[in-house]
Amino acid sequence: MLTFTGGIRNGAGGHRYLLIYAWVDGRRVGFVEGVWDTPEAFISFFRVDEDARGRGIGTALPRRFLHAARRAKKAAVALEVRSDNTESLRACRRAGFTRVHLEDDFYGSRLRAPSGRAKLFPDYVAAA
Repeated sequence: MLTFTGGIRNGAGGHRYLLIYAWVDGRRVGFVEGVWDTPEAFISFFRVDEDARGRGIGTALPRRFLHAARRAKKAAVALEVRSDNTESLRACRRAGFTRVHLEDDFYGSRLRAPSGRAKLFPDYVAAA
């Protein structure tokens, strides 16, 4: 059975973070974490254990983050995903994110890294 837990925690740089865990049958299988103390939230990490992939958890985690941001009246939620991370890109699209920017060499690795951004009120930002 898939369940979620989480809350707000203090983190690096004096920021507050929203952290949401995904659990399957009592085992933590993934998480999403993002900066929470700004008008626009920013997902800094999300991960699903390899053996738990393919069950929709990678879509459910950022979607739960979006729902929490909506309830907290955040202006938007942003994240960056490497362009070669096809699993994360697919999960973010399914969760409601739309690519609005593609920055060359974002990670210093000569890979193109698209930024995903979902505008929460009232519509999603159109793709660039």
